[in-house]
Parts: sequence; structure tokens; C-alpha cells
Amino acid sequence: AMGMEGTPATAPFEYAMLLRERGGDRGQVRQSLERAVALNPQLAEAQYLLGLMAAAESRHAEAIAHYERALAVLPRQSPFWRGLAESYEAVGDKEKARAAARRAIDAAVAPEDLAMASGVLRQLESGEAPKLK
Repeated sequence: AMGMEGTPATAPFEYAMLLRERGGDRGQVRQSLERAVALNPQLAEAQYLLGLMAAAESRHAEAIAHYERALAVLPRQSPFWRGLAESYEAVGDKEKARAAARRAIDAAVAPEDLAMASGVLRQLESGEAPKLK
């Protein structure tokens, strides 16, 4: 049904979330997320998750592209900025990494988001590599 004409982007996105929650195959999760963003590139949550998956596999240039697409839609998401900061650090762009970490702090609403974003910025400013998750 998800391959049919007119399928909304939410269908493969929700399927990916179901697979992910149940510990399904990462390849199938990625494929469903890619289908979702192909149908709707503005689906920020799917872009963010694709960024996380790419970063986890050390494909940081790809992760950066996904995080940037997600942030174009939802610019006040601290975790999106934090992921972007970590991937910029991984590719060696320390200035953009620090700027993204500062944006993560500015966007933080939940105390845990503020603590995590602050930790990334402290690590960047101290010269330590952030602990990528």
C-alpha cells in the first residue's frame, strides 16, 4: 500500500517508527524514512532521524544535509541543532559546530536538552571531541 500513488508521507514514516520501536531491521527503517522524505522533504522528524542514522554510521556529510533540512522546517529543535553540531565537529568544521551548539542551547526548552547542548559546547570549546551518540 505504501508504494501506491498518492500515499501520504506519514504512512512510511509511521511504519519506520513502528519498525524502530520493535527493534526492526535498520535498513528497512532507513528505507521507509527515505520513502517518507521522498514524498515530503519537509517531514522534519524523518530528516532528523535519517541524520541520526547517518551520523551513527560516520556518514557525517550526509547527516549534516539531513539535519539542515530538518532545521529549515523546525528551527527551534535543540536536538536537531545538537546533532548538527556533533556532525560538524566530526567533519572538522569547529566554528560551525560551536555555532550549532550555541543554537542548541538557545532552542533548549527541556532541562535535559539544555544540559546536553551545554555539554557539547563545553567539549567543543575545551578542544575535546564530543561523545557522539
